[in-house]
Amino acid sequence: MAAIVPPPPVKPEPSYRSLDVAYGCFACIAFALCFGPLLWILPLSQGDREGYAMLLVIPIMLGAFLAGIVGLVLAIVHRNHWQLGAMAVAGVVFLVTWAGPEDIMEVAAALYTLLILSFCGRWFFSLRRKVKRAESA
Repeated sequence: MAAIVPPPPVKPEPSYRSLDVAYGCFACIAFALCFGPLLWILPLSQGDREGYAMLLVIPIMLGAFLAGIVGLVLAIVHRNHWQLGAMAVAGVVFLVTWAGPEDIMEVAAALYTLLILSFCGRWFFSLRRKVKRAESA
């Protein structure tokens, strides 16, 4: 007599709202990385730039650091979304480049920002709608 083996439990697809939080964390990092170049192109005097940098950069970077930690944890939790994993690995690689020459760090920052913007944009403008429809059906 053959033993009846139940099928393995099916892991439910995560809610689009929890994925919004994960992608939103990485979007905060992209905002922080874009703040410096934005401050550079604004028509401000050097003293004003330095003042805005002192006033805003430290809280924005602290927020981006905390969002990065939360994003890394959520990328592990939602590991079936490979985009989150790719952004988390790229973030760790970006942090490692801080110890190297400044030119390498600037290139890594630009590539990391492009990666985050493309994956977060794809989520918020395309994939989110599909997941939301599938969830409501």
